[in-house]
Amino acid sequence: APDGGPPEANAWYVATTGDTANDGLTASAPKRYLNNLFAGSLNAGGTVLVGEGDTVYVAAGTYSETIAIDTDYVTIAGVDSGTTILDYGDSGAVLGAVGILAETVTGLALQDLQVRNSDDGIYWLNVDNGRLLRVWTRWCGSDGISLNYGSDSATITDCASSDNSARGLVNASACDYQAITGGWFALNGSHGIYFTGGSGHYLGGNTFS
Repeated sequence: APDGGPPEANAWYVATTGDTANDGLTASAPKRYLNNLFAGSLNAGGTVLVGEGDTVYVAAGTYSETIAIDTDYVTIAGVDSGTTILDYGDSGAVLGAVGILAETVTGLALQDLQVRNSDDGIYWLNVDNGRLLRVWTRWCGSDGISLNYGSDSATITDCASSDNSARGLVNASACDYQAITGGWFALNGSHGIYFTGGSGHYLGGNTFS
């Protein structure tokens, strides 16, 4: 980076037709797994390639893995929540089998993805200014979306969370200023959206069934 500034952001590409040996930096040479870029169920202790400010474009397909994110200002963008699917494949998995886990990051954005069949679909620990756009969590053994331990100022727009064993979305007591709009929360075991506390939340235009 010039003058010792932050590194330039990269665009990464992942596809079910990709290869782990590809560099993942062009759509014509995508990585095969998200775990080729992040830590996760297929990359325990492995190299994390994604850097601050990077965007990961995920092609349509089903990816049988989980990922863990600890880098600021990362965007993961699928094609749409009906065709780009992160499927762990075991909704009865032990506690901690999370489809997408993020911890102590700022500015994480997830969009146009479906996350399903894990213990929790999306689990945030101290994630500030995170964004979910057109994300669908379903068939999880606990909660679809779980915001925890200082995860403040999330913007959750046009998302769906359905058919989860516990709650569609849960917000812990130490999490404030969430904006949840245009969502669909249906057929969850206990609650569509459940707040254990926090303050300054805004909800609008959500549908429950």
